[in-house]
Amino acid sequence: LEPVLKTISPDHVTAADGTVTLTDGAQLDCGAVGKGYSLDCVKEALDQSGTAGYGTVSMTSSILCYGEKPDGKPFQIEIRDPSGDGTLGTVSTDSCFLSTSGGYERYFIADDGKQYCHILDPKTGMPAESDLTTVTVFCDSGLQSDFLSTLIWLEGTEHLEEHLHAEDYQIVAQDGVPFEDSRTTGTIGKKGSCVIPLDLETNVVKLHELLFDVTEYEPSDQVKQYSQKVQADTSQYMKK
Repeated sequence: LEPVLKTISPDHVTAADGTVTLTDGAQLDCGAVGKGYSLDCVKEALDQSGTAGYGTVSMTSSILCYGEKPDGKPFQIEIRDPSGDGTLGTVSTDSCFLSTSGGYERYFIADDGKQYCHILDPKTGMPAESDLTTVTVFCDSGLQSDFLSTLIWLEGTEHLEEHLHAEDYQIVAQDGVPFEDSRTTGTIGKKGSCVIPLDLETNVVKLHELLFDVTEYEPSDQVKQYSQKVQADTSQYMKK
């Protein structure tokens, strides 16, 4: 990989007069922005048609919410739960582009049992690792949303604060549920190490704050009962 890594740099790419020039064997891979750019082209075509009203165009990980609904209500977009088949929540948004990145859908498991995702780390050339599970970016550009969702996922929580107050885009990011300060590791038979929720109630409260900006959510009695059951059922697996 060492010879290839030397070609990964903006120093090897120049753009002038509508022409892109690559030097020293550099190549462009548009995988991180292809869907977003395609949606930019779709929006341009819809604008030029003069007849398009509203709708959503989905390329799975990138979506265009186009136009204004007749009832004036915002679009409702569900964000997939990376740990299962459900959703993390529903986001209400006006016309925009949104893209989601993460290493939980496209991956392979090597002979050593380790999972490797499809996103490559430009610093190592190897499948990337991140302490973020999923990142969704909302903005007015398909290409920008696609690029930023991948970039922010690669950067991880260390640089997350820098993006939370951006003026030209918004993000929803998750570092995993159970949340880091409400989980631990344990062992279950021959399965080895696993993640165990310490407090379901706390995780539910944090999810409401993360997804819906609700800071004073009070868990229901049912959530509290389940939380107690989780603690009772998992205590035997806790590492001593």
